[in-house]
Amino acid sequence: MGNYEEVPLILGGHSFFSTMGNDPIPSPAEAREIVSTCLDAGIRMFDTTLSPEKVALGRALEELGRRDEAYLIAWNFLTPMAPADSAERPTEFRPEHLDQLLSELRTNRIDALVIHDLDTGISDKYARMEALVIDWQRQGHITDLGFWSPDETTLARFEQHNPFSFMVRPLNAYNAAEVAPHFKVSQESLGWKTYACSPFIRGWFLDKMVTEGAASGVNKVQLADLLLRYSLFHPHVDKVITAIRRTKWVRPNVNSVQAGPLSEDERLLVETLVKAVQM
Repeated sequence: MGNYEEVPLILGGHSFFSTMGNDPIPSPAEAREIVSTCLDAGIRMFDTTLSPEKVALGRALEELGRRDEAYLIAWNFLTPMAPADSAERPTEFRPEHLDQLLSELRTNRIDALVIHDLDTGISDKYARMEALVIDWQRQGHITDLGFWSPDETTLARFEQHNPFSFMVRPLNAYNAAEVAPHFKVSQESLGWKTYACSPFIRGWFLDKMVTEGAASGVNKVQLADLLLRYSLFHPHVDKVITAIRRTKWVRPNVNSVQAGPLSEDERLLVETLVKAVQM
């Protein structure tokens, strides 16, 4: 392990995928540099949703020789994708998928596995997946199990049957009022870690907020800082998943953590700009 203080950020797998951001996809050398800089800065958790993300991250960590410093999160998105294809859907886990996950990540273990349910609510496919991943966990291949975007019905079910230790769901200035109760229940009633994602909502939404904020003298860098801190320091959020496609953006993200919660004026500015974009 490196000599650093861990920060509550998770490098998003979309850092390594071409259609999920405005910046070009990093080259293998750039990916190594991003991963190394993140580890040195105290970002040791890495999220990988899609197969190309797993492949890119696994290669970078292997070439750096720093796998043991990283905590890897993987999901049930398993179909190989063309670089321009963003129409990926979750896949029902099957026994052979464990070898695929380990091979793509170039590792002998996965620190955390997220189930993205294929249907609304708890389906038969979901039940089969849950039984399978619990078996993988018993065998020592998986450490922690997580659930994507649980709703009220799902959370109520887990009060009686709770094989999971964390959840992932978007929480940002656009949807906080709607989803904050789910984070509260997950953390306080179920004892889960809570990981927020999509702090910048979507690239087009951020760009529109920048336009709206121009009159207030807010530029894109400043607004990105405010949005990240809005999610990160929201009640009942433990960590935030954020994409970083350039090494130079690692330090600003860490600086946002060190800046602490939004002031009342900053919070009101963010919420005002969100409302303006929604109109």
